[in-house]
Amino acid sequence: MNKNILKTLAVAAMIAPVGSAFAASSTGTLSVSAEVQDSCTVAAASIAYGVIDPSVTATATIDATTDLSVTCTGGTVYTIGLSGTVGARKMTGTNDPMATLNYELYSDAGHATAWDNTSTIGGTGNFAAQTYPVYSAILTNQEMAAVDSYTDSVTITVSY
Repeated sequence: MNKNILKTLAVAAMIAPVGSAFAASSTGTLSVSAEVQDSCTVAAASIAYGVIDPSVTATATIDATTDLSVTCTGGTVYTIGLSGTVGARKMTGTNDPMATLNYELYSDAGHATAWDNTSTIGGTGNFAAQTYPVYSAILTNQEMAAVDSYTDSVTITVSY
């Protein structure tokens, strides 16, 4: 036989497995865990009335609408509250902090249900943004409102 073939066979015999190098084995378990907690985020666009004529408020409200959206993990039950006291919300003048415009926030287009932290709206998370309209009205009998730019800030609280 050729010497090269013999060398190849000898090397192959040395590296070929002869049997298991282990005489016994043992098993165990590895625990793997995770926890998904309830989670929600909230976002909202501003309510902007633009330029208003206060004489209109003598007999009618001036309405505006925006949307807020809540995104929660699936199955998370939540409520949405808006800061401020029903019947006492006021925008304050930026030049004259004593100047105010009374307004209200509602959860319905008919303005039947004022929205605050006690009159809340509820939902259940589904991992997607859920949109809720916020109806707003500058209230009547404010025809004497001072010339100014008015603002207020409302905190949206999502409880879950």
